Amino acid sequence: MVVVQDVREFLNNLSSQLVPDVTIEKQIDIARTRVESEKAAGVAFDTLEEAKLVFAGYLTYLAYVTGYERSVGIVPGFMVGHLQSLKELAETFIRYVRAGAPAYTPPVTQAKTIRELYVDGELEGDKY
Repeated sequence: MVVVQDVREFLNNLSSQLVPDVTIEKQIDIARTRVESEKAAGVAFDTLEEAKLVFAGYLTYLAYVTGYERSVGIVPGFMVGHLQSLKELAETFIRYVRAGAPAYTPPVTQAKTIRELYVDGELEGDKY
């Protein structure tokens, strides 16, 4: 489960003086709702948690940038660039969640039973 400290660490230990815990908690709630509403069948738990973390990180940084703009009156270009990168990463994870679990395709034909694999005690096709 994604918690406030996870989001802070994701954002390079963003200080609680810059973004209060209550703001991050709200962003986690929004991210959780968004990811859970988008998830397809078979998505791995770890993928869901990573998607929630990334999306909450993006929303938290957006809240930080919004507050910064209100106090200073302008957003520096590096913040805009970082915000865009986080948005793209969040959208990528949402696509992963929507896609569901990929179907595994083995690189070679697999035997269905031990009997198929062995013929008369020797590996089929393994005649010296």
